[in-house]
Amino acid sequence: MNTSLVLIGGFTMFFNFAILIYKFKAGRHLDAVLDTGTFVAIAYITLGSATGFVAGMIASALLSLFLLIFNPFKDMFTEESEYYDDGQPA
Repeated sequence: MNTSLVLIGGFTMFFNFAILIYKFKAGRHLDAVLDTGTFVAIAYITLGSATGFVAGMIASALLSLFLLIFNPFKDMFTEESEYYDDGQPA
């Protein structure tokens, strides 16, 4: 396997794990679980080839970064809602 491919894969995996650790420590558990599941799924799917595995790790790291910046669960559990209890808009 090419040395640069190993270095890119190692750096990408470190970057992805660093983001995951940050998310767990910051209390963003749903985001971190979604990220971990995606990481595992991509790693399993691309396990057949080294190039595919590195490409999958890069995709997973970019997704981790995207979810870190744009938190999909930010307002999910707040008490303020756009709707009343009967489902009508506020």
